[in-house]
Amino acid sequence: MNTIPLAPLIGFNYLLEGNTWIDDIYEKILSREGIDIKSFYMRIYPYFKFYVEFRPLLLKVRRFRITRMNEREVVLRFRLDKGSYASIVLREIIKPINPIRQGF
Repeated sequence: MNTIPLAPLIGFNYLLEGNTWIDDIYEKILSREGIDIKSFYMRIYPYFKFYVEFRPLLLKVRRFRITRMNEREVVLRFRLDKGSYASIVLREIIKPINPIRQGF
């Protein structure tokens, strides 16, 4: 059985207990950005609640094809699982050799 590691996306019911490495990262980001966990609950619209959701840390890119249109243009085609972001795949394709040095 293949298991893909998951990471929680923060929602209003996420408990930041500091027990895991991801909690530490989330706490630092929320603190730096000045965001309170209660911000994910909108009192004006109580039926809009942003619950914790889990996303895979790894992407499976399927049926990847690249077609060269001309000297400057290419067309990329690929499939991702539900909940995956194409922008992450595209970022990895265009990422420079030394991303930190390039400010990526």
